[in-house]
Amino acid sequence: MVAEPPLVYDWSGFFIGLNGGEGFAGDETIRLKPGFDDKAGWRDLNGLFSGAQLGANWQAGKWVLGAEADLQLTDIVGSDKQAADGVEFTSKGAVDWLGTVRLRTGYAIDNIMIFGTGGLALGGMHYKVHTVDDAAATINLSDSHTATGWTAGAGVEWGFSANSSAKIEYLYTDLGKKEIGSSLSDDSYFKAAPSFQSIRMGVDFRF
Repeated sequence: MVAEPPLVYDWSGFFIGLNGGEGFAGDETIRLKPGFDDKAGWRDLNGLFSGAQLGANWQAGKWVLGAEADLQLTDIVGSDKQAADGVEFTSKGAVDWLGTVRLRTGYAIDNIMIFGTGGLALGGMHYKVHTVDDAAATINLSDSHTATGWTAGAGVEWGFSANSSAKIEYLYTDLGKKEIGSSLSDDSYFKAAPSFQSIRMGVDFRF
């Protein structure tokens, strides 16, 4: 009797799932003009997030091609306070939500898949910037907008049942740059450039 070859795990199909993780090592730079031409605001964006994803995989031999979209509510925040030349500068900001649309390329070793991923990133940002000088003159700036950028990373996924898998992945996310004007002064504005790293874990269910 000839032995049957061992079953090979099938990664193909549509999937939905849940994820959660932490954003860290943020490098948000705020530059305020005039008065703080080269002064950075917060350079530390950290916090937790959780959300859901959906997508699809197509397998050809050991190679797996896929597409995935996700949406997370986040608590990724940062703040900073500085003083220079008689002016006190306070900035606060947050990523309220984060979404990505990414392609994935994976290499499967039965029920273990190593993959790289990258694509579009969107984030709901809000900012508050406050300055006060020696004469008690103040400038208050605030803004909320949807930032657009990119994300890329890699991860590993483990199929623990025929239609279910768990994964862990690293992503670097850059949400672009934006110049934001003041509602109180035509010649005052700030520039925001948020980026951060993240580790996320998730579970997918294929159908």
